Parts: sequence; C-alpha cells; structure tokens
Amino acid sequence: MKQDLVIVVSKYKLWICIIYVMLLSIIFPLAYADEIGGVIDPYSSLLSILFFSDLFYLEILEKRYEVIKLKSKDVLIGIVKRRFFIAWLFVELLALVQYSLYLMKVNNNIGKMDNLSMIIITLIATGVSIAFFGYLTVVLVNITKKIGIGVGIAVLIWFLLNSTIGMNIFKSANIFAFCEFFTNDLDYSWVIGKLIGAIIVLFGMTVFKSSLIYYKNEVKRYDN
Repeated sequence: MKQDLVIVVSKYKLWICIIYVMLLSIIFPLAYADEIGGVIDPYSSLLSILFFSDLFYLEILEKRYEVIKLKSKDVLIGIVKRRFFIAWLFVELLALVQYSLYLMKVNNNIGKMDNLSMIIITLIATGVSIAFFGYLTVVLVNITKKIGIGVGIAVLIWFLLNSTIGMNIFKSANIFAFCEFFTNDLDYSWVIGKLIGAIIVLFGMTVFKSSLIYYKNEVKRYDN
C-alpha cells in the first residue's frame, strides 16, 4: 500500500496540485457559490488524467519486468484497482479542498439550493468524471504504450466534451452537462451523462478488467 501511495501521489504530482489550486483560483475568479460546481467538475477530471496516467505503466518505465512476470493477471489487476482507488480518492479530496477555498471567497448562492447540498451533489458528479477520465487515461496509455500519446488523446477528448461543440452534440449525455446545473434552474437531465460515464467505468473495470494491464510485449500476461 505504501508503494502504491508513493506511485500515485509522487512529489511532482503534489507540486502540480499546489499549482493547480493556485491557478484555478486565478483563472476562474468566481463571484457566486452557484458557479463553483461548473469549474470543479471539469478541471478535477483534467487533473485526474495526470494522476491516473502511470498507475501501471510506471512498472514498465522503471524496468520492473522480472517482478511483473512473477505475478498473475488477477494480482496485477488488483494492484491497478487499488492504485485507481487511491488516485480517485486523492483527486476527489482535492476537489473538496478547492471547493472549500472558493466558498470562502464567493458570495452566497443565488440559486434554489443550500451550500451543503451543492457541495454533496458536486462531489458526487465530480467523482464520476474523475473515475471516467482516470479509466480512459489508463486504457489509452496501455493501448498506445506511450504515456505522452495516451495522455494527449485523453486531453483532446476532454477538450471536445468540455467545449460548446461537445455540449451541442452530446447534450445531456455529455459527462460535463452537470456544469450548468446550479445556474440553469436545477435541470437534472445531466444525470444521464454521469450514468453513462459510471457504467463505462464499472463495465470496463469488471467485464473488461484486462484493459487495466494491457502493456508492452516484453511483459507477458499470466492467468492463474
């Protein structure tokens, strides 16, 4: 567990988190609490692309081939799932920290929901986005066998879904449809996009769980 924590939350990632928290407040100086969720959701998922990019591929980069070969496929999948949860929990907690910092600076909400309810709903919605882009990044890195390429594709998908074009194409099925929830009369149609994202992650990590450890040919996969 300690090694998993070191891999998932390395020093350079901690520095990036500090920069992330500072920049987000500068780039998006919000005025009302209703606007916080629309920033936290997409940009926490963007940060998750970095955190999930090397959950398993780091084993390849650090040349731990021989150690990997001794482990069964199920054990390797279990390791990645454990790291996945650690990364998800860390980014989710960071989202809570960022939300709290915003809450101390903005005016009271002007919508129909109290701050506590907005925080809970935002964290649930953000948690799905973090898991979705985290899983997507793991799969893309493993398939392309290059962290840079995998992360690049994931970021492009993020930009598409978080753009006006993406919103117009996918509408409520867009995983970021939640972003306008608190400022658009509490329209719950955004739940569709989150359900689709959650189903993809759950299906991928259970039915297609081998996708979590698809990697270079030098490292063979072993079944029990």
